[in-house]
Amino acid sequence: MSLLRSPVLVLDTETTGFPKNSYTRIWDLGAVLLGVDGQILEEWQQVIIPDPLDDRANEALKIGGVTQEWIRENGVSESAAVNYWNAFLYRIGPVKCTAFNIGFDRPMMERCGLANSLQWGPCLMRLAQEEMGPAGALPRFDSGDYKFPKLSEAANYYAIQQQEPAHRALADAKTAALILLKIQARKLDATK
Repeated sequence: MSLLRSPVLVLDTETTGFPKNSYTRIWDLGAVLLGVDGQILEEWQQVIIPDPLDDRANEALKIGGVTQEWIRENGVSESAAVNYWNAFLYRIGPVKCTAFNIGFDRPMMERCGLANSLQWGPCLMRLAQEEMGPAGALPRFDSGDYKFPKLSEAANYYAIQQQEPAHRALADAKTAALILLKIQARKLDATK
């Protein structure tokens, strides 16, 4: 029995800040394409020189362990990144797409012109929350809602070794993909 109904593209973005800031852009985009049996069929990563790239990004870049200079030396322009990404999507064909935190990644992909043909599936963070909360792995707010897990918390809960380097798009996309596979395997086990 297959783990997934169809291939799934799991992506992650690293950005120069939070989506609420209009200057925030993607500096690292990574994705893994999972086959129906859970194997990684393709990996894709691109460092992007965001416009603007200035001192407002420095705190966010520290999380990923990079500097503005490193991005300028190793990245491509936003327009080139859009072209490379679209060529990758064309080559793999139409697939469902997800991310650990779609509420963060989707608006950033849209802002940077990278979400044009993506068909979004469920948010992995929400799927993990639905399982981790009732299991006692997440605190509960006064409202009764469970806290959303961080990627590292979900990886720990599902006994997945977080891929390295953490806070780089491809590694975090791989970790999210492993979480998806664990969630799917548990769902299949529950139906047996």
